[in-house]
Formats: sequence, C-alpha cells, structure tokens
Amino acid sequence: MSPDEARQTLTAASDLEIVATARTVEEAEVIRVRLGAEGIEAFIPNAATTSWYPHMSLAINPNGVAVMVRAEQAGRAREALLAGETNQARRGEAAVETDADTWARRAAHSALFTWLFPPVAFWALYCVGRAAHARKLHPPGDPDVYSRNMFCAVLLAPLLAGAAAYALYAALSSIF
Repeated sequence: MSPDEARQTLTAASDLEIVATARTVEEAEVIRVRLGAEGIEAFIPNAATTSWYPHMSLAINPNGVAVMVRAEQAGRAREALLAGETNQARRGEAAVETDADTWARRAAHSALFTWLFPPVAFWALYCVGRAAHARKLHPPGDPDVYSRNMFCAVLLAPLLAGAAAYALYAALSSIF
C-alpha cells in the first residue's frame, strides 16, 4: 500500500488514537515504520507542515509529533512499541524519550538562558512543573538524565535570574 493510499484510508477513519509522540518528524517516521513492520497502519498528522517549517515545530506540535493509529489497533501498537523499547534496553541502546524527559530537557535549556533574559526563569520553572506532572503519567526513559536536567533547571533558573537582575541593578545604579 502506497503512503497516499494509507493516508486516505487513515484519514477516512474518524477513530484515530495517538500511540506515541516524538521530538521530530524523523523520529516519528521511525516509529511509523516500526509499526508498519508489525502490520499496523500509522499516520503522522502535520508531518508535512512540520518538515517544511522545522523552526515552528514546537508551535505546530507543542506536545511533540504525534503518531496515530486506528483505535482498534492502538493496544497492539503500544505493545509493539513497548516490546521495541524493551529490546533496545536489552541491547544497551538509548531509551525513547518520554514527555517527562522532554519537559525536563526544556527546563534545563531554558534555565541556562535565564542570564540573557531573566523572565525566562518563569518558563524554566513552568517546564519543571510540566516535567513533574508528566513523570506521574509516564516514567522517564532515562531517570539519570531526567534527574540531571531537573536539578540543573531548579538550581540554575533562580540563580542565574538573580545574578542577571543584580548585574542590571549594579549597572543602572552606577549610571544614576
């Protein structure tokens, strides 16, 4: 079945369910191909738009690039993906990044940039909250990386925001 035929078949069905999310369209395609090898038709909404405008990826897909299958195949698809992750872990490959990992990474990256623009600390702390909430729903793929990112974000966001605010205060008080 060609990709166009599969897309028409899948879009005709109104009962699609998200079985996985990925950071990029390429990662979502790998998941789609893995599901296809199991005989499960998968669909990636917004794949073309996200590919054309990669700098807008977060705005188009704020929760990641979704991989959708028919509702009746969702359970089988999740089992196939879980079996693939288990085999990766057994072979020593990197674990698939979960929402908790994604938000923790965003929090850490945002915290590092708070010295440029202190209000980014609020975004970093928001990401920390989202990561903690996502961890309740799905455990992180690599707990060590998740913990390092969360520690970095919680420690650096207020510290660097305070340092930047103090530097601005010192610069302004010397002028006036």
